[in-house]
Amino acid sequence: MPPEYVPRPSRRLLALFEDAIKRRVKQDKIKIFKGGIWTTYALFRETEDKVKTYAERGILGVEMESSALMSIAEFRDVELAVALAISDELYRDSWRSGFGCEYLKTTEELLVESALDALTNL
Repeated sequence: MPPEYVPRPSRRLLALFEDAIKRRVKQDKIKIFKGGIWTTYALFRETEDKVKTYAERGILGVEMESSALMSIAEFRDVELAVALAISDELYRDSWRSGFGCEYLKTTEELLVESALDALTNL
């Protein structure tokens, strides 16, 4: 993809996914945020300065796969939407790990069930 390309999800699939999530969230009380993600392949390169800079630009999180998946989907002309469950938090004074916590497990289950609901409504 050209350097100026910004990977984005399928609007149609994202809307179906969002609707499915919102139907389930009423029961599970999980917070939903929608926005950009910083994708990096370099583990533990999320320096305090970078986190602050990206946060100021409205970026909500960091992960490793979404931009590559959206780029491939665009190239192959297939639809893709992404929803992420947040495990660790880097925006506070210290790193807050969430791996293995019940909230993360609940969120992951909700996302899988919602994705299946969205796909059955295509």
